[in-house]
Amino acid sequence: MFGNKKSFNEGMKSGIRLSEEIVKRDTRAINKLYEILKNITGDTRELKETFEEVIKSLENSEIEKLFGIVKTSNPNDLEEEEKIILLQILVDISKRYGSNSNQKEFLRNLTLYFEINFEDLLKENNFKKAIDNIDSKKSEKIMYKIIKEYLYLENNTNNYGNKYNEYLSLFVYGLADNKNIENEVEFKVIIFGEEILYQQFSKYSYNFEENQEYTYENVEEDDKSIEYEDLYINNIMQIKKDETKEISYKNLYVNSYINCNGILKLKKCTIYYNNTEEGNGIILSKNANISIENCNIICKKMDKSMFIKTLENNEVNIKNSKFLNCSYFLKVGESYSSIQNKVSIDNCDIINCSDNFLLIYGMCKFVNNRIVQDKDINGKESIEYKNISISNDDEVLEKNLISNNQFEDNRINTKKQSKIHLQIENAKVINCVFKNINKKDESSIIEIGNAEIENCKFENCQNILSDSIEEKIIINNCIFNNCTNVITIYWNECLLSNSKFISCYDEIIYYNSGIIEFCEFIDIKTKNREFSEDSILLNGKKQNIIRNCIFDKIKVESYLINHYGLEDMWGTKDINLSYVKNCTFKDCETTGKDNLINKFCPYLSFSSFLSILKNGQEAEAEVIKIENCKI
Repeated sequence: MFGNKKSFNEGMKSGIRLSEEIVKRDTRAINKLYEILKNITGDTRELKETFEEVIKSLENSEIEKLFGIVKTSNPNDLEEEEKIILLQILVDISKRYGSNSNQKEFLRNLTLYFEINFEDLLKENNFKKAIDNIDSKKSEKIMYKIIKEYLYLENNTNNYGNKYNEYLSLFVYGLADNKNIENEVEFKVIIFGEEILYQQFSKYSYNFEENQEYTYENVEEDDKSIEYEDLYINNIMQIKKDETKEISYKNLYVNSYINCNGILKLKKCTIYYNNTEEGNGIILSKNANISIENCNIICKKMDKSMFIKTLENNEVNIKNSKFLNCSYFLKVGESYSSIQNKVSIDNCDIINCSDNFLLIYGMCKFVNNRIVQDKDINGKESIEYKNISISNDDEVLEKNLISNNQFEDNRINTKKQSKIHLQIENAKVINCVFKNINKKDESSIIEIGNAEIENCKFENCQNILSDSIEEKIIINNCIFNNCTNVITIYWNECLLSNSKFISCYDEIIYYNSGIIEFCEFIDIKTKNREFSEDSILLNGKKQNIIRNCIFDKIKVESYLINHYGLEDMWGTKDINLSYVKNCTFKDCETTGKDNLINKFCPYLSFSSFLSILKNGQEAEAEVIKIENCKI
């Protein structure tokens, strides 16, 4: 692989920098390493074993210090423009020469790592001019090295001749250090395997290979030396009413039932459920409690029976845990009458979880969690199957809290819609972020009733908010960036205030009744020209008010503001006049209509029918009134 012993040894010397601290900490392994390096041959098995011996006792950061090769230069040191240029080059190589699965994953992970909008990568660019404008030698070398790693994955070698010279020759400072970089890449591969190249930018510590056993390490420093023992629940486990049962440091295989009448504590375990065809799960009777802390929960296959079920007056606390591929995990309570139930889910990673993952009736705090989808998930494609459902009785004064969570779909160019779905009733959603989530059918990302959405950010999302039960909805101080079908209110009165809509497109708001105030609509446009849609639609049979809003850089092919629901109107009695007040319109145009706002609606009556017969003109009624606006 390395060509010859000399070049390999040179690469070893340039790629390894042993720190004194680590030498002192693991002297035996390091001394052995020195001996092997003196007598290096083509067989690297012994070398790899030695490195594995060192790695077992080191943190990732220490590995980096030890080898100086995993993150000698941080890709995040690049400027935003430099990141885009680098990704554009890789995309161009991929389009021109094709790419294998490892290269695709490399590019995907790097794009997510940089948090760059994929659409920005499809723009044309003069690579030579762009690179010439980079002042930093360090940036050039970082970009060059990443490209070399990507190319290495083509055939697991640096030997691809002059095939990619037009790209590599752009980086003068990288090219000058080419041999050292090649040796460094090869050394990484021989020690850690080729996976290190395409997984190094992965934002989450899990693997997506099919049929692979997923494991996590999520324990404190002092616990790292503790080996987990296997514990199989193959027969019904009984926990008595006044009993506290704690299970810790176990690979827990729940193949039967745990009947909990007391308290069950699961700490620092890896929990597997749905391992067999037999029934399994944890059942909490009245007044029973369960806590799950620092655990990894893995569902082996989908089963429509809930893994954890509670009845009445139960407490469920889940903290610092990770869920992988979980469905039908937790059901708390049976109906809205189960308000005595208390649930807390805090600081958890919820990865690729799907149908009916959480169904909670009662008081719930769902905070500081990360909900991520990174691959297509099999399951029921239906709006009836909720991902996360949190509800309680509307008569309860205290609302459920969904706060400081991040919801993100990291798939690229997928044809399947996202499985991320949040159904909430009598709840507050505060300080949450939603990214790259597209719902392609009638469902939405968030289905709300009697809810407040505040200080949330939505980026690259489709079909965001819709209502269910007839209760007032409040949306305040939110940002919607590059989104469509943002707010769909069928039944309720809604107050939308202090929010920004940036680069949103096609239909944005479908409004039943209520107020839109102090909002900014910037760079609104039409993308789907085949089915041109109005940007803001107001129910013409109910009163709506848009006031103190700014519309800037609007270019749409239909109306910016229109009305609906008047098709069957006879006479004018069904009209409830809406208002657009004190709004500013700057640099706004519509290419398909005469006006930005459709103020009138034709209507039928006996007299209007006669008028049509007489002069061919329909009668019109004013539906939207404009007052004190700057257009």
